[in-house]
Amino acid sequence: MAEVVFDILFVGLILIPLILNFSSTVVVKLMASYNRVLAKNKNYVIFMPLAVYLIYDLSSKSNWAAQIALAVSFLLFFYIYSCAIAFLVNQASTYNTLIKQD
Repeated sequence: MAEVVFDILFVGLILIPLILNFSSTVVVKLMASYNRVLAKNKNYVIFMPLAVYLIYDLSSKSNWAAQIALAVSFLLFFYIYSCAIAFLVNQASTYNTLIKQD
């Protein structure tokens, strides 16, 4: 089970930046979600290491409660990760636009 969990983790870490690089609508939606949910509450920074620890700890468990908690941890981790990458893509495109205008 642990091998599958790490495969999911690495595939998500590779695919999310690729998806955000080629889809501007996803970036816009994630930026709106970031501004609506995460920007109001600065405590979300605590949830990223917590999600990583839960993924690590629950990857060896096989009961249904651990599997549900593992899925929630993956969703939380990938949501914060994708919002951060979308924010970086948005800032980079704004910066590149300003450079092209000069």
